[in-house]
Amino acid sequence: MERKKLAVLLIVVISGGVFSVFLVNQLFFSFNPGDRYEWQTLDYMNVPFTNKSYINSWNEGYSETASAPWGFAHNGLDFFFNDSAPVIAMTPGQVQAIEFREFDEPVNKYHIKLHIRFNSEIVLVYGFEPWTNVESEAKVQQNKLSISVGDWVALGDNLAEFVAYEGSAHIHLDFLLNNNQICPKTYFSTEGYNKMMDMIQTFHPTWELCY
Repeated sequence: MERKKLAVLLIVVISGGVFSVFLVNQLFFSFNPGDRYEWQTLDYMNVPFTNKSYINSWNEGYSETASAPWGFAHNGLDFFFNDSAPVIAMTPGQVQAIEFREFDEPVNKYHIKLHIRFNSEIVLVYGFEPWTNVESEAKVQQNKLSISVGDWVALGDNLAEFVAYEGSAHIHLDFLLNNNQICPKTYFSTEGYNKMMDMIQTFHPTWELCY
């Protein structure tokens, strides 16, 4: 097996191919939650809110072009939570990283990114954007997280209490399949998808989740 890994690694060094890089990642990285949950197939994702009344707006879903109703490409789902609203896990998984990020922006300077891995291919990144340029205020959001790196979470577990300093505060959710952002529509359960669309169409009756 070690010779096989070395051979594939040499192919990557020689070719630099994206596909070869993917093969190496699959050989060297494994993730097995054991019997904690059904991890081989994700078809039971749910929503991150306990009640749609905790969402005050829906401005952007997932889009790959500017032809979406919001008028630009957008690689995730934006949940505009009310201040102090609970945020729950859309899937089970393991917390693999919590990042406190600073951006060179005139507004919304600090983000907290929570990475939860479902299996070796799927990761959900919950991007908390409390909409502040004050680091100490953003740290309040980080301190409101109820989980730590290495924790295992179940579907529906509490992840955080949301902190909103402005009306634009939201969670930007990235759904990553092999590190590529994609539309997560097919990964929802029927119940979860219906809840999503009920929430979205409360604000925009003709909108879809993805474009």
